[in-house]
Amino acid sequence: MTGAAAAAAAEQRTSILSPEAAYDLTAPFYDAWKWQAFWHDTETPFLRGAVESWTGAAARPRLIDVGCGTGWYLDRLGDLCLERAGVDVSGGMLQLARCRLPGVTIAQADARDLPFPDRSFDIVLSTRVLTHVPELEPLITETVRVLGPGGLAILTSIDARHHYQHTRLPVAGGHVVADTYKHTREHVAALLADAGLRHRRSTLIPPSGAPVDIERLEADYPDPVVGWMSVWRL
Repeated sequence: MTGAAAAAAAEQRTSILSPEAAYDLTAPFYDAWKWQAFWHDTETPFLRGAVESWTGAAARPRLIDVGCGTGWYLDRLGDLCLERAGVDVSGGMLQLARCRLPGVTIAQADARDLPFPDRSFDIVLSTRVLTHVPELEPLITETVRVLGPGGLAILTSIDARHHYQHTRLPVAGGHVVADTYKHTREHVAALLADAGLRHRRSTLIPPSGAPVDIERLEADYPDPVVGWMSVWRL
């Protein structure tokens, strides 16, 4: 590699990219990333419990994963669902999702403009998507729009008090950095309540990965926190 090419490659690895561009590049490496293992271990039991708590008229819920990535959670939650759909801004991630989930509805779309009719789903799942959205109101509006009466919104995110500044994602020979926004739990909780959603359960994720239940999403917690998980009902 020439000096100019090496410099260009280094610049690509350190430049802040749009989520779409960053996740396209990281797609082949994403599921093997050490942080994905951390999130899968901590989030999966919470998400399964939340989906299992569905008490609607249907025996099993219709679920959409907004920001589904490679389809990992759609796959792991499939046995609990009547219908599944996934959307993501990254075409590279969705190529892997379609291979993993033949027959499941997978679409490239923004979380703030979902290509589905009103009341299409019983559960909207969104894991660590909020951190890539500058203004949350359009995302929450779309979440509420596609939920049926009594539907659940299951959200997880990296905590705003965590020391990270940008999302570093693995690629061959290094990493790329995705555009990132910090939203406090207090702000998220207020927006969800204003949209007509009622809090059901919230859990914090400390660095150890051992979940800590809290009474409210915005509750104070004295120790370091990496992320949080929360369930709200329409």
